[in-house]
Amino acid sequence: MKGTNAERRALGLVVVTVGDLFEQGEILEVTGTADGLRGGRYVMRKDGAVRLLGVRVVRDASVSGVVNLARAGLKGTLRLTGPGVAPGQLRVQLTETGRSHATGTVNGRRVDFSFRL
Repeated sequence: MKGTNAERRALGLVVVTVGDLFEQGEILEVTGTADGLRGGRYVMRKDGAVRLLGVRVVRDASVSGVVNLARAGLKGTLRLTGPGVAPGQLRVQLTETGRSHATGTVNGRRVDFSFRL
């Protein structure tokens, strides 16, 4: 993946946040909510989508937005904030095969990434 350090950090934040979401999946299914690793919450919506409310998996950045989980992967729009990450909004698609894509803005700059997990 090419891009600036800020863009790579933003994409890395999305990847580790999604990993945390998957780790919390069983709790989320049973209770409808789960805590992020270092703060914030995942909340299951009635339509099956998951709302991320200021989820922090690192101390200096948070992720908010909505993702739809499916057998084939995950799709959603996420907002990145905090002193440790360039502000951004990304539309992400992560597939079970590892082929993934993110488009949007990071630090006011348009981005379009294809990457493998």
